[in-house]
Amino acid sequence: MIRPAHIETAKRLIASYEGVQPFHLFLKNYFAANKKHGSKDRKQIASLCYQWFRWGKAGGLITVEERWANIIQYIEEGERVFSVHEIFPHSELLGTYIDAELWAASHLSQPNVFLRVRPNKLNNVLKKLQYANVAFEQLDDTCIAVESSTPIDQILKINNEVVIQDYSSQQVLTALVNHCPELIGKAMCWDACAASGGKSILAHDLLQPASLYASDIRPQMMTPLRKRLQLAQVTFENLFIADLSKKGNIPFNLPMMDVIVTDVPCSGSGTWSRTPEGLYYFQPAQLNKFIPLQRAIIEQAMTKLKINGWLVYITCSVFKDENENQISYFENQLGLECMHMQYYAGYKHKADTLFSALLRKK
Repeated sequence: MIRPAHIETAKRLIASYEGVQPFHLFLKNYFAANKKHGSKDRKQIASLCYQWFRWGKAGGLITVEERWANIIQYIEEGERVFSVHEIFPHSELLGTYIDAELWAASHLSQPNVFLRVRPNKLNNVLKKLQYANVAFEQLDDTCIAVESSTPIDQILKINNEVVIQDYSSQQVLTALVNHCPELIGKAMCWDACAASGGKSILAHDLLQPASLYASDIRPQMMTPLRKRLQLAQVTFENLFIADLSKKGNIPFNLPMMDVIVTDVPCSGSGTWSRTPEGLYYFQPAQLNKFIPLQRAIIEQAMTKLKINGWLVYITCSVFKDENENQISYFENQLGLECMHMQYYAGYKHKADTLFSALLRKK
């Protein structure tokens, strides 16, 4: 039974949240300033708030109080008073191969946490998980799913034995390896939108590049990126700051690359089951910000790509304007040739949904 005090707190939080910062930070700040809430209180209040967002646009014509009453009923009795198609009413924006109903329904539950097992670590990882009596599902030789509450950092060596990395994200370089096995051990590789380095580590493990470079637009990412790659024992040539949306920001001495990985900024719609406030606040006009940005990044990045070199274009988006339509633009306007593109339908696995394309520079 949900405590009335928790419901009232959740209502106040939702009423005061404006969608400017990620909701988990908003909650963190609230709980830091209100120590009266114990761990169980925080968990239930957070669950109530996230359920509000998980309904997306459903029940758009009912009052706030009616929506809350329906949410409480759904949590306590499992009875849903809306169609999943109401959650996201802009299905015309979705990519060609996205199942609109399954994708919308996936927002109603919390995704799993996925671990990518590093090379030659599987047996040891499985033993540790079994010894700790952790419930897990092994999806393949390198991917393990665990519940989001599992204290993985107390059981396994993060970035050394395993990388915490979404199931779909683990697969985005597979087409590159399959199409170009001759690159393994020889490629000059640049992770051009590195963030915290998950795909840099993935590239290291799958490609074993001769040289690895990584960059990001945010100066504050450099220290955690460097530390993470060092923990993962990934050798890199250089980490640098670069705003690829503008000309002239790539270091002049950066060599020409065999492979460039671009996990570009996007709507994040494929990750909304983790951050459902994005679903709740989404407006189609938001895509007008990302589409030209993605094009600018690719146009700049490919200036450092060798002829017949490979560019991997990645988004965590389910929208065709950020995916298939962009690939058409890259082929028609930038002289790239698409050899493979794919949606990774994470909504079938309690994971994120991603898109990637393998492009060759002609």
